[in-house]
Amino acid sequence: LLVEVWDRMGPICSFSLLSSSSLCTTSYKDGDLVIEFLDHVKPCVTGDIKIRFKSPDLPIKYDKASFYFWFNTTFVAGAELHIEREMLDNPHFAKYNKIYDENFAVTVRFDNKQQQRLV
Repeated sequence: LLVEVWDRMGPICSFSLLSSSSLCTTSYKDGDLVIEFLDHVKPCVTGDIKIRFKSPDLPIKYDKASFYFWFNTTFVAGAELHIEREMLDNPHFAKYNKIYDENFAVTVRFDNKQQQRLV
């Protein structure tokens, strides 16, 4: 799985879960994949942000991605943003319901200690 974080100017960071053990940790909690950036690499995000996911095991559709979403940090209330399947670009298509089940979602957590940093 390749994860990319973009702002309007271009990519902020990208990493592959197979080769980026120095950037993040992965684990499973209650059956969900959890990706956490290590403290020294948490990207600072502000304004319009796109997070894009690519996997050779998932269909690639629009934006050359398996799925992606945009958000603006101004509208993030609290330290968490939860996006359900219907709001994600690409998995919302009915033909992908067998791949992305009805509970598929992405939750982004922020570390608000200094600035908005992805956790």
